[in-house]
Amino acid sequence: MLCTNCHKHYADDLMRCPSCGQPTATSWDILATAYPPQDDIIKSLLESCGIPVILRSREGIGRVQGLSIGPLAEVRVMVPRDRLSEAIELLAAADAQGPPERDKSRD
Repeated sequence: MLCTNCHKHYADDLMRCPSCGQPTATSWDILATAYPPQDDIIKSLLESCGIPVILRSREGIGRVQGLSIGPLAEVRVMVPRDRLSEAIELLAAADAQGPPERDKSRD
């Protein structure tokens, strides 16, 4: 994307221009709160359908120590406001479908 303030390019999934700090033109909404590895699975699903995703985790000692549990491990999955309803539908469809069946012929 192109910053409207400094006219430098930045990645689509940023909330602020890294050069000047100007908020991006895209408004982001929280789609879900998830925990690892579910957050990465949701991100992969949405990005495979062309929906940009930002994962925001809580700051805390858990990130420094490499171990986060409970509320410290929460990750906010955020999508552009104009794609929120589409993202909700995709998650609902994936949830309704459930996990893939295991191939029992390999046992």
